[in-house]
Amino acid sequence: MDFEDAKENIQPLAAGRNASILHASLHVESAQELLSQRRELEKAIQGYTGNDPLEPWYAYIGWIEQSFPSGGKESGLEEVLTKCLLRFENEARYFQDRRMIKLYMKFIDSHPHPMECYQQLFNAGIGTMIADFYICWAYHYDLSGNSRKADEVFRRGIACRAQPLAELQEAHQHFGFSVAQRLMYQDDEGVKENTKRQFEERRLALTSLRGHPRKATVGSTRTGSAVKNYAPGKVQVHTYIHTIFTIHISVLLLMTTDMTISTEWSTRTENC
Repeated sequence: MDFEDAKENIQPLAAGRNASILHASLHVESAQELLSQRRELEKAIQGYTGNDPLEPWYAYIGWIEQSFPSGGKESGLEEVLTKCLLRFENEARYFQDRRMIKLYMKFIDSHPHPMECYQQLFNAGIGTMIADFYICWAYHYDLSGNSRKADEVFRRGIACRAQPLAELQEAHQHFGFSVAQRLMYQDDEGVKENTKRQFEERRLALTSLRGHPRKATVGSTRTGSAVKNYAPGKVQVHTYIHTIFTIHISVLLLMTTDMTISTEWSTRTENC
């Protein structure tokens, strides 16, 4: 297969692709090599004995993202991602791990009700101190036409001092400029389409694993009255909270368990 001819079948990846891996993945003769690499990565997961078991899973999913430019079922991404989320869904040490949140975000991108998924994660205290979490959540709201809720999400994340805070504040500021521009040129379809494209590109960049730190966990030590616990937004209930990703691989269906989640802020503790 010619590299140039295959370009049209490559799904765009906002953060870019590794040229050597991409080139190899477009040649039939590299099929065996890809299979060998996949087996090695799976062995690394099975044989891992270190103190960060998420690392080999994250490396494996990142490899799939790079090695299968056309995506599709043959990549196995959906299956591997689902297994990973199910494996670590109850591991509290990863609730504020930027890598884990990025994997949740990648899964949510293919879900028919992304805003509800973010709401439930927030209520379970997962990702509540990660700036990417709020930015991507807000982008989903904005892309659905609900700028008011998008702004609320941004403000909630800033109030919780999600990290990196500067990135969250910058994204909120850019969002505000965008809303103002759309109001000024509300009859201009070109402005609307350009804005939609920009937010879609930013959202895709957030879910890409390429170039992301190997490990970035937000600690539990906070100062100031805005942050009062480790997991802002977590609903205080006495029953065990099972997270949303009990998933059938063949059907991406959101499952709720021990409680009913409302999409309104009033169902959660008002303070972070």
